[in-house]
Amino acid sequence: MKTRNNKLDHEELIAILAPEKGYLRRGFPKDTYHHLVTLPWHTFLILTFLFLLFITAILGFFYYLTGTLRLNYANVNGTNISIWDAFFFSITSITTLGYGDIRAVGAGRIASGIESVMGLMFIGVFTALAFARISRARIKIHFSKHIVFDEHDGVPSLMFRVTNLRADDLIGAHIDFYFMKVIHLKDGTFTRRWYILKLTPPDMPVFSFIWKVVHQVKKGDYFEGKQAEEITKSNGIFLAILKGYDVDLATESMVYNVWPADSVVEGSLPELLVKSREGRPMAIPFERLDEVIRRVSDSIPDSIES
Repeated sequence: MKTRNNKLDHEELIAILAPEKGYLRRGFPKDTYHHLVTLPWHTFLILTFLFLLFITAILGFFYYLTGTLRLNYANVNGTNISIWDAFFFSITSITTLGYGDIRAVGAGRIASGIESVMGLMFIGVFTALAFARISRARIKIHFSKHIVFDEHDGVPSLMFRVTNLRADDLIGAHIDFYFMKVIHLKDGTFTRRWYILKLTPPDMPVFSFIWKVVHQVKKGDYFEGKQAEEITKSNGIFLAILKGYDVDLATESMVYNVWPADSVVEGSLPELLVKSREGRPMAIPFERLDEVIRRVSDSIPDSIES
């Protein structure tokens, strides 16, 4: 499995954790609301613009080809309607502006009425979707790229770093840590087995900046007696789920991260909270959040930075 730098999206996570759900995946027409709410902002805005452009263009051509528009004033072309006049009238109709310099006659009145109703409905739907997207409270958390295998208080441990990238604090932060192993059966199928990896501790009363998360490999643990190299060859993934109450957003939020087994490296997490000579905290470059100090060997560098 390939190491990923960023958190997997929903589709990729489902493909790993529950590939059979692909048979149940519903297309855009059957789950429109979910697709529109979860689209990236730039895609959502581009689709909105293209939808408006399509409707105004179609009806603009209709007004122009049917000759159902009249100018209320004379221009350089007299009272003749140009294609641009038709597009302008279509835009003012769908936005319900209605400047009054162009009027519809005959079938154009029916078309402009329908277009105005469509515009009102569109504004309502767009506002509702935009509000639903904005109101989805999300905490901004960075999970380290690697899981480190090292000793903690004399006990072999798996560790990773979590960073709160916002100025607001998370109250009552809690992390659940799991390992999912894919087991291939004799009949050619496979099953998944989940192992709960207990953290010491799993809670942070006030999560302000950096949290070094530690899972100690004790007796009875799934990884008992295994070295880092053996863990990286495991056919499975690690999953961390962080929950906490965001003070500024006044809501409980959740975020997750997935690591393939080969994300485990043998080394240690460096200390990042350094101070200047005056005792003031110094700024930490973002790229250092993924830094790992590797154990010195002939074939492994002393440190790696993503």
